[in-house]
Order: sequence, then C-alpha cells, then structure tokens
Amino acid sequence: LNYIVAVTGDGTNDAPALSKCDVGFSMFNGTDIAKNSSDIILMNNNFSSIVSAIKYGRNIIDNLRKFIQFQLVINLTICSFIVICSCIGSETPIKSIQMLWIDLIMDSFATLTLTTEPPHDGLLSRKPTKRHENIITKNMIKHISLQTALQFGILMSIYLFGPKFIQEQDLSRIAENEIINKCFGILPGDMTDTNKIIYGVKNFWHNHVPIRKEMMNNEMCKEYIEYGNLSAAFKLYTQRQGSPAQLTMIFNIFVLYTLFNQINCRVVDGSKNIFARLKNNPLFIIIEIFEFIVQFVIVEYWNAVFKATKNGLTYQQWGICVVLSSLSLVLDFILKL
Repeated sequence: LNYIVAVTGDGTNDAPALSKCDVGFSMFNGTDIAKNSSDIILMNNNFSSIVSAIKYGRNIIDNLRKFIQFQLVINLTICSFIVICSCIGSETPIKSIQMLWIDLIMDSFATLTLTTEPPHDGLLSRKPTKRHENIITKNMIKHISLQTALQFGILMSIYLFGPKFIQEQDLSRIAENEIINKCFGILPGDMTDTNKIIYGVKNFWHNHVPIRKEMMNNEMCKEYIEYGNLSAAFKLYTQRQGSPAQLTMIFNIFVLYTLFNQINCRVVDGSKNIFARLKNNPLFIIIEIFEFIVQFVIVEYWNAVFKATKNGLTYQQWGICVVLSSLSLVLDFILKL
C-alpha cells in the first residue's frame, strides 16, 4: 500500500520492527537494543508525545512551504522584471541599495515571520503526507505563478504607462516639468502634460530633442543649455529631484505587494482565512508593521540615501501604490474560492 508506517516498542523483541519501519519510537525506559533501533526516543515515556511529534513535524513542513512560496514569488518577479526592463530600457528601475532592503525583507525578515509559526491542533485533522509528495504542492504552484504574473503585470504597467495616467501633485516637480517643457518643447516620452509624473526611464528622454532655439538665451533654460539635449538633461533632473516618482512608485509597489503577499503565505493548506491564528505569532505582527513603517520612512525621509524621489511620494501616489499592492490579497481570496 506504500503507506508510511510508525512503530512503538520498548523491548528487545521490538528491535526488528523498529529498525525496519519508516519511523520507530522507543521509550526512554526501554532496552538499549530497542532505543538503538529506533529513530525517536520518548524521554518522558509518554505515548501521547507521539502526537506532539507529528504536530511539530507537520508544522515544520508547512513553515518550510510558506517560506518557499514567498521566496519564489519574489525571485521570479524581480528577476524577470529587471531582465526585461534592462532589455527594453536603458537602466534597471530598482537601484542596488533598494535591492538590499528587498533582500532583507525576503530573507532575514521572512525567515523570522514565516518559519516561526507555532503548531496548532488543526494540523492533526488533515490526511497524512504521502511518501513521495513534493515539497511544492499544486496549490503552491498556482499561487506562485498567478501572484508572480499579477505583480509583474502591475510593475510593467507602471514602468511603461504610469506617466500617462498618474497625476503629479508635488509642486517642485510640476515646476521642473514646466521648465523642461518650455526649454525642449516636449516632455520625456513625447508627453506634453506637465501635471503628470515624468518618465524615469532614460530611454524616454530622447537624445534627438535639443533645446529650442528661441529658448537658448532664456535664463530659465540656462542650466539645461549646458546639457544640449533632452537625454543629457536627465542627469540634471535627477540632481534636482532625485529619482523620478515613476521609479520610486515601482520600488514602493514591489515592497508593499511583497508585504501583503507575506500575509497570504501564512496559509498554504487552502484555508480562506489568512488571518487565522495570527495572534499566536506576535513576532509576525511586529515585523510586518516594522517593515511597513521602514518602507514609509525610506520613501519619505531617507529618499536621498535610497535613491528615491526627492520629497517622497504624494498622498495620491501612495494611495495608488497601496491599492495596486493590495490586489495580492484579492487574488489570493479568488484562488481559494
């Protein structure tokens, strides 16, 4: 039948069965031969400890699956996104120092949040794990593939089309957009609306667009004249405004989506309630809140260090980031219907 068999024993006559079964349990007060033939010794001589061992064993497998599911979504998304953007654009949209923060979230903090979930009695009510069952289940594959596709789709949409529909509300960036529009006659990406966020990808800053002749002696364009064309002016823009809001939103959405998906990954058994038994793991709550706070501080106050946009994002841009990122929760709920 190919079942996994466990045997208990404490005498010398039990040694052959203990050695041949999949998992052998012996009592601490049993004979040395029995203990040497077994895999696990019950130190308290209590048969009910086997139940605890099963519960903890299943919990370890579940925690490992949570971590793998979380890791694969991040890695597949970030690798495919950066490779494709590097091919169609002139630079990666996520900076090296931003990747260090992302790496901290996906490795160190994820280890603390997802692998420290305590066991619960509900683990005993499910069917045993099959002998040759893969560590990555079909439900996990479905979750990983669709969450990756959604996150990648959101990031690519902001990368390619974000400036066409996202309003700019920061007055200093609007003023800079107006200067660029007057000096060059057009904005990056052939846009003309100065109230939209500006393209942060350099290949949208065309090198064939020079300073307008009638603006050559204009005091407003004095600094941009030194750069000659719109592409070269990208350097001056980033010096004044930091990384464009478009790239900061991409970084922000990626991190927020990852944090929402971290909540999804708490449950890998198909249960709809992703907040079940959350109070039993206060470390998860503390770290999750800590990560949200640090991300907000990075974008709003440490933007110069983390190569984000100057003055941070506006309330509207934060709202867009949160709404798009929370689609991770919506997708997880749909997948479990």
